[in-house]
Amino acid sequence: MQGYPISPDPQQTPQTAPQSAPTPQPMPQPDPQQYPPAPVWGAPNPSTPSNQPRPPQSNRNKLLIGGGIGCGVLLILCTCVGLLGIIAANGGNSSASSGSPTATQQQSQTQQPVGTPKPTATPKPTATPKPTATATPQPKWVVTHTFKGNGIQKTDTFTVNSNHWRIAWSCNPKAYGFEYNLIADPTPPGQDFGDSVVNVICKSNDPSSISGETNEYSSGTFFLDVNSEGPWTFQVEEFK
Repeated sequence: MQGYPISPDPQQTPQTAPQSAPTPQPMPQPDPQQYPPAPVWGAPNPSTPSNQPRPPQSNRNKLLIGGGIGCGVLLILCTCVGLLGIIAANGGNSSASSGSPTATQQQSQTQQPVGTPKPTATPKPTATPKPTATATPQPKWVVTHTFKGNGIQKTDTFTVNSNHWRIAWSCNPKAYGFEYNLIADPTPPGQDFGDSVVNVICKSNDPSSISGETNEYSSGTFFLDVNSEGPWTFQVEEFK
């Protein structure tokens, strides 16, 4: 074999003689021009061109933004539900308080001092209405029978129950044409003659001779026996 120089094996550690530990030297300060400061995220880098695209945002930032929005929406919904619950509770309390007073209110009302009631005015006595005086009917003359005729006639019978009655008579000489006699007797049935109560000569110029009245004071049944030449009228009246 030829004698070639043998190169050391790089994997083998060269065996060196133990040496003493070197004295530590101070570390050199980095040169700011050689090692520029690290760029701040979001700040423009003067060494980087402006048209260079920005690095994409991480998924963590997106998740944080989405979570913040969801929390805000959830907070708003919780606030609205709480407000609705408070309004409903206030409405129920107001209706319950208006419907019936609570025990505390009743107790406070009971404990309040009651003022002395004012004396009630004594009602004035109502005036007793005076009884209306009933007018006692006064007796008057009432016509019970009427008879009309011409010349000599006898009327129908009539009964008088009163002890005081009268006969009203009248004649009409103008209708007859001249004066004439008028005689009348109330006669009980079965007798031929009675007492003469009318005996006049009817004259147109004498008002007292063409009408009048005569009183009778005995009750009973009678008929009128009339003796005349002209027309006549008799009315039997009782005082009732």
